[in-house]
Amino acid sequence: GNRKELKSKLSSFLDSIVVSPKLVETIVNVPVVEQAFVDGLHDLDKKLQFAESEQHTLASHDVADVLDKLKTKATIKIRLYILEKVNEYKKPMSNYQVLQETLLKYK
Repeated sequence: GNRKELKSKLSSFLDSIVVSPKLVETIVNVPVVEQAFVDGLHDLDKKLQFAESEQHTLASHDVADVLDKLKTKATIKIRLYILEKVNEYKKPMSNYQVLQETLLKYK
């Protein structure tokens, strides 16, 4: 009865809050374009929300720092990826403009 219920609640709590080495590995090393990274982000988001809702627990305080660092790492990776893409789109345009200006000089 009670013991089984407690075990189930504890297990669920731990699943929701524990940061696995696999999650860390995924956020740190998997490219942002891969589905595994996206899945890792969803997992991280759930854990961040859960930790916030359980702020009163010691477990939440223990993982808060790790979760925060992972969130920062993920944010930086996504930001760099977006900047890279933006720069890729800028390049052909700037080359085109340089070419256009060069051609206009000799008109």
